[in-house]
Amino acid sequence: MKISFYLKLSDTAKNKLSKEPELKDDKNFTVPIYYYLFVNGKHLRASTDINVSICQWDEDKKKVNRKHLKYPELNDKLDKIRLKIENGIEYAKSKNLNITNDFISNWLNGKDTKESENFIKAYNEYLNLSKFAKNTLISKRVVLKKLVDFFENEDTELTFNAINLKFYDKFVKFLENNGIINNSISHYISTLKAFMNYAINRDLHNNREFQKKMFNVKNEPTEIISLSKEEFFQFFECDLSKHKKLEEVRDAFFFSCVTGLRISDLSNLKKDAINNNLINVNTIKTNCDIQIPMTNMAQKIIDKYKDKTEEHAFSVKKNPELYIYLRRAAKEAGLDRMILKVRYCGAERKPKNIPLHEAITFHLAKKTFVSLLIESGISREQICDITGNTYETIGRYVNTNKAKSREDVKNAINNICSDVQPNEMILKTTKTLLKNKVDLKVIAEVTGLTIETIKKYSF
Repeated sequence: MKISFYLKLSDTAKNKLSKEPELKDDKNFTVPIYYYLFVNGKHLRASTDINVSICQWDEDKKKVNRKHLKYPELNDKLDKIRLKIENGIEYAKSKNLNITNDFISNWLNGKDTKESENFIKAYNEYLNLSKFAKNTLISKRVVLKKLVDFFENEDTELTFNAINLKFYDKFVKFLENNGIINNSISHYISTLKAFMNYAINRDLHNNREFQKKMFNVKNEPTEIISLSKEEFFQFFECDLSKHKKLEEVRDAFFFSCVTGLRISDLSNLKKDAINNNLINVNTIKTNCDIQIPMTNMAQKIIDKYKDKTEEHAFSVKKNPELYIYLRRAAKEAGLDRMILKVRYCGAERKPKNIPLHEAITFHLAKKTFVSLLIESGISREQICDITGNTYETIGRYVNTNKAKSREDVKNAINNICSDVQPNEMILKTTKTLLKNKVDLKVIAEVTGLTIETIKKYSF
């Protein structure tokens, strides 16, 4: 690493010189001396705050020449700047700090150069103290990595005070340019805001820029994909006995379909957690205690593997290979219904049509569990009690079978007396649909009433 100095001529200075070449010898026509170095693959340069005229600079020796009355003092100052930068870089390397122009500027000016180190240290403490589930922890560490990558790309320090609206605009654009979809960007921003709130509550900073309304990326709703009843039995009844691994993964998937267990809870489910026809689980993701009734199908699957494992109910573990097996099994079963998945990256819409067997995941099993219960008339409150999900989350699964919803509404209307007046019919239709717990959005679509008006009929 070599640190050198040079005269920095602005565009204005260059224009003046082109018109008045004699300014090169004018001691009153001064320009700043800049330092330059190449470190960690980056070119860094900035002003030393020393100005001299062109005729007072020795271009070969990169020093102030004798034409300046204070040339010894100025050259001594440049040497001290060089030495201080070298010491700063050694310090930064020893602490694994990001070496940027901001870092060097702070170091030269005697300011706190540990802000980036403090930010990262505080973020890691936030992750450790919050006791996130393993997969949540991984996703939040990815956010920190993206932040570090961004600030290195911008050649600036990662500090609490750097998190402002200007940062927000650039960071979102940086993520979009790297192909990150909007919902992932929303996760990055919400994670960062949660950490900034954590830090502000512990007096680590007083920057509240991140609390502004504009510092937010809306999370776009994604399609709810689940198995229909026909696909449910088609997959379960498929003979996979010649492919034991595929069969085991398929059976684990079906256990999830009939219990609503996430893969994280399923892979950790112990045999002794099943007592008195109940599955007792403390969920890893939400840390809540739930009890799930053992159905005949669930018991059949458990019995099938009771002698093949010692402590756990299943031997499946969440890893990339698990999903390869699951998708192979789904393909064998002929689950080839085309699925339209739409994602957005910025304003760019990215639609993708794929067969169901390529879209299948263990989370789809939980979605199937909830969707089939709703279709069977089980109330949201009961499903929340079984799954540990919130009322709002379960609400996303309502009317995933739109064809059935339309048919149910049509039948409900046809069952209402046809000889009543239009306004009375709307009123009676609304009350009947409310009584049958039809979703408010569906009622609004059918009756033409607003949701606010419909709510009045519920009293």
